Amino acid sequence: MRQFLQAFSWGALALLSAASLAPVHAQSSSGSVTPVQGKSSSAPQEKPKAKRTWTEDDVTGLRKPWDNYEEEKTLAAQQSAAASAKQQSANAASAGGPADQANSSSDPSLPQTTEDAEARIHAKEVEIRQKQEVLDKASQDLASANNDVDREALRTNVEISKADLELKKDDLKQLEARQAELKAKAAAPSASADATPPAQ
Repeated sequence: MRQFLQAFSWGALALLSAASLAPVHAQSSSGSVTPVQGKSSSAPQEKPKAKRTWTEDDVTGLRKPWDNYEEEKTLAAQQSAAASAKQQSANAASAGGPADQANSSSDPSLPQTTEDAEARIHAKEVEIRQKQEVLDKASQDLASANNDVDREALRTNVEISKADLELKKDDLKQLEARQAELKAKAAAPSASADATPPAQ
């Protein structure tokens, strides 16, 4: 009988524990269903994520130095083309007559006085010396470069520095020509005043 009571108490305990856990299980299973339903009902209300639009700044930030080689090469070609165009226009201006002189004197970017021309020439000479130092440094770095990537980047820098230096030298020639023109204009009125005899 003792065994019967023991088995009966174990069975009753099992039934009671199963019965007490059933509502908890029902609540947890219904609770897990509720959030899913809540999510599905709120999902259509949320705005869809906007796709990222990449800008030129974003792409530029991702580039490595060797990715910029083509751009630098194109830039160097453009600068050398601009330098040759400037040289041709300077040659045409020096070959031209008074009409070209009238155009150059009306150019607001050129100095209008001999003092201004002299100051600009001095500043341009300083700038040319600085550009020459940059070119010399880049040439030395190119000679001591260890790998092909660095060597190619430095070669591009040397080409750009050379083109830039040529542009500065062309500007200096133009300023010197303008200074000579201004000095000639200043000397012309005084020479004509000396040549005119005084009225009697």
